[in-house]
Amino acid sequence: MTTHTLPFGKHKGASLPDVPTPYLSWLARDAKLSSGLAGAVRDELTRRGVTAPKPPPRPPRRCHQCGGTELRAVWLRQSDNRRAIRGTCARCGSWVGALPLTPENVALADAGSDPSALLTFLIALDAAGVSVRLEGGRLLFDPRDRMTRELFDLERQCRGQLHAMLTPEPSTPGGTIR
Repeated sequence: MTTHTLPFGKHKGASLPDVPTPYLSWLARDAKLSSGLAGAVRDELTRRGVTAPKPPPRPPRRCHQCGGTELRAVWLRQSDNRRAIRGTCARCGSWVGALPLTPENVALADAGSDPSALLTFLIALDAAGVSVRLEGGRLLFDPRDRMTRELFDLERQCRGQLHAMLTPEPSTPGGTIR
């Protein structure tokens, strides 16, 4: 078992069992600690029979482009067929990051995703007169200038399925959908 010592403050250098409970509670509630030290402080408080305060909530993700904090989330299927949640800024549409699979994000992705994205995407491509092909592992759209933001949003949701559909079997040439 690792014994943690406090690297700062009034009890600098003291091992956690030697630190008074009110100080540990204050650390757990208000101080910005490394994840290892924060966990050790919570464990020490629990060992003493004190309910450890919950860590402060993380600040909301911010868009790198516009600074917005409201997110849209959609399911996407990765090329290895795993599902992930893509977070985009609701204000400007920029990619914010892959979101963790928390119940809140799953509900947000369920609400923001088209359950039949692949079919919807292929029908919309056909209506726009756009063909898609897989070249060098990348999806290429022709003509690209007909691809709207809505088409790109649908494409992101079903990209893995498109890759699987367009990846040729070892004995067949490359695939194109017209």
